[in-house]
Amino acid sequence: MKPVDRLRIESAVLRYDFWLEMRGVRGRRRRALRSELRANLLEATSDVGVTRALFGIGSPKQLAYAAQPADPSRPRWSQGFCGPRQPSCSCSGDSWPPS
Repeated sequence: MKPVDRLRIESAVLRYDFWLEMRGVRGRRRRALRSELRANLLEATSDVGVTRALFGIGSPKQLAYAAQPADPSRPRWSQGFCGPRQPSCSCSGDSWPPS
């Protein structure tokens, strides 16, 4: 397998992991799901090639949503970190950013 193919597979696994985190999946379960996806992609790559293997899994987001229901009881620190940034002061007459 070429290094570029390995990078494409790892990129898909990382995107899958990101969406699992957004769903609130715990660390051990995420690790197991990542390993399973990686093994499946490597096996499919040897059969049909990396491009068809990656197209075969579809969207990493949809795959993560299908893997586990959301866990609303778990804090998702990543969502707060990735959220939109807005100034905390909304005083009238002030403009942001200050000049």
